[in-house]
Amino acid sequence: MRKNYLCWNFLIVLILLYSGLMIHTSEHGKTASSLNIIPEPASTEVFDGSFTLAETTPVYADCEKSEETAQYFAEELSKRAGLNVEVDTTGSGDDEEGVYLEITDNVDLPHEEGYHLEIEENRVKVRASTQQGLFYGIQSLLQLIDPVEEMGEPQALPSLKITDYPEFDWRGMHLDVCRHFFSTDFIKEMLDLMAMHKMNSFHWHLTEDQGWRIEIEEYPRLTEVGAWRDCIGFELDPADSTHYNEKGEYGGYYSREEIKEIIEYAQSLHINIVPEIEMPGHAMAALTAYPELSCTGGPFEIPLRGGVFDDVFCAGKDETFEFLKNVLSEVIDLFPGKYVHIGGDECPKTRWEECEDCQQRIEEEGLADEDELQSYFIHRIEEFLSEKDKRLIGWDEIKEGGLAPGATVMSWRGKDPGIQAAKDGHDVVMSPTSHCYFDFYQWEAEEPRAIGGLIKLEDVYTFRPAPPEIPEDKRHHILGGQGNIWTEDLPNRDAVTYMALPRMSALSETVWSPEDKRDWEDFSQRLLVHLQRLEARDVDYRVPGGITIEEKEKGKIEMTPELPDSEIYYTVNGTEPGPHSSIYEEPLTFEEPTLVRARVILPDKKMGHVFEHISNRPSYSVDANIHFFAQDVPENIFDGFHETYFQSRWAPNDNAYLTLTFDEPYSAERLLVFSGDERKDWQIKDGIVEVSEDGETFEKLSEFNHGIAVGDLNFDVKALRVSITKDHSDRVIIRELQFEEQVKRR
Repeated sequence: MRKNYLCWNFLIVLILLYSGLMIHTSEHGKTASSLNIIPEPASTEVFDGSFTLAETTPVYADCEKSEETAQYFAEELSKRAGLNVEVDTTGSGDDEEGVYLEITDNVDLPHEEGYHLEIEENRVKVRASTQQGLFYGIQSLLQLIDPVEEMGEPQALPSLKITDYPEFDWRGMHLDVCRHFFSTDFIKEMLDLMAMHKMNSFHWHLTEDQGWRIEIEEYPRLTEVGAWRDCIGFELDPADSTHYNEKGEYGGYYSREEIKEIIEYAQSLHINIVPEIEMPGHAMAALTAYPELSCTGGPFEIPLRGGVFDDVFCAGKDETFEFLKNVLSEVIDLFPGKYVHIGGDECPKTRWEECEDCQQRIEEEGLADEDELQSYFIHRIEEFLSEKDKRLIGWDEIKEGGLAPGATVMSWRGKDPGIQAAKDGHDVVMSPTSHCYFDFYQWEAEEPRAIGGLIKLEDVYTFRPAPPEIPEDKRHHILGGQGNIWTEDLPNRDAVTYMALPRMSALSETVWSPEDKRDWEDFSQRLLVHLQRLEARDVDYRVPGGITIEEKEKGKIEMTPELPDSEIYYTVNGTEPGPHSSIYEEPLTFEEPTLVRARVILPDKKMGHVFEHISNRPSYSVDANIHFFAQDVPENIFDGFHETYFQSRWAPNDNAYLTLTFDEPYSAERLLVFSGDERKDWQIKDGIVEVSEDGETFEKLSEFNHGIAVGDLNFDVKALRVSITKDHSDRVIIRELQFEEQVKRR
């Protein structure tokens, strides 16, 4: 009996200890996984108790550098929470309640950008070996203050210990200001958002075909001519931007003083700016200003669209290298960082093949071909930058023809060029289109105009800058990763931030946090609070309310939200879903074609886009000649979603066709076939739609008019065919098939 009594006592003690532990970590509603810090720290312990941060709380700084960070903390605290604290640099207060910032060598961390953050009931300590590390500790401390409704109210911070440091040195964002110009205020806002995410490298794309954006004193025409074009271009509404001069020309540039101002601002946020001066290609703006630097001598005009243009810097003229070295000398004088980006991507060799000067250069230098001429070009620039104590970095095409020995590769055409460069002993920044191009679409439907492609938030979160294919002894060559924002379709602030966020938030965790700390579901929960921080900054971002709708069995619809545990609301009567609609809990089954409309509503009541799906869509087989190919999921041609349609691989000729044969004859009163795309046009200008009752004999139903073909049906359709009747000058898209009386709205 006594044995049983002792066992029960022991069990009770264990239960009490466990209960105490649970209280220890959750009494104040905070656990290690609920701190909502992005990026996730390397190590976090949460304890019982809290520290109250109020206007009476002093902030102690132990030196001049920590004082700078303390002042930043005080300013941010005032803006974000309405608390106006005082910074104390007298060195007193060691035993007083307050926030202590300390830069010390007595910090055991594996990276100089790391920090310790400790919160007790009477004090907060942030310690680091560098000012940069201290700054990142402050970023985490600020994120512990959840977005507030009442400014000026004291904030309860949970007792905890955080030990944190970055996984990679290069944690970057890129912004193209050439396709569209952005003000200095917006550049600073982007830098603020990067600092918030502990990112430290801003790749500033300053020259392109469509605009030269940096003042060069020795060559004033670069900005007098190269910074302006006739209109906004890219088939955009001129009202989408305000950057016009008194002549009505579109564009702009940054003066030397403005660049110095932005560099100083970036340095205060511990962000290094990497300027990009494109060469040898993507140089139309420069050649429009100085056509003598081309192979043909011009004249040229600044293009109003994107693309790759044959006219590039002439590699055979010494004047070209003199010009570029003079330009780079002024760039080097302005930018203190060690890297200068020279582009090096997408350089056609057409003009070089026809240029006497370039061919003479190939012969004199004993080069094999134009690829080696590009390598020669890059080598000369790399040698010049090395003499100036700078490092050349370029897109992965700089490997073509042989890589300059001191060059760093930015791998954008997938991960393979970066893997090979690292194996060859070159430093690499990973920035593949598969994960890091933030001008791509973010979901399959209901998204603003973008350049194309698809990179979802979760795709970004799965990015691994150092792939396992890289040998262990070469992994140190992977400096880190970078997200790229190209702006062909993004002419203003809100368009850029919408595409950047929250994908930048996901990227920040992949380049900062240890791989074993990354968890998609946990990140998704923390992100919900993080979005409130963005909203408090008045930043436009994409609400992550995507829905994947699948019909794995005919008539059975399954829906999955973009973020785990998000609630999906739906209707089947054609009305717009909202908070009072049905909540999706299990697969839906329909006997007849039915329109399902659905949207995600986040816990803070933010609503995503409305997504539509038609159940019981016709099943069919495809027969097409080589002029057509099916993009993504061809059965979704009945959904109207972009990128789920048929698109020609090139401009189709007369007699190109696409035939769909249904598994079962389809009954409807009328058929509509929509062509073209709101982003690209690509309508069928000359074509017909034919239908067949038996799948073999076809009769004409309708011709295309303004991209649409409409016709009444007098029999059940077994097959339909879209035929091109005249050569087209551009690609075409068959976007949507619509059978009237097909869809039930209950």
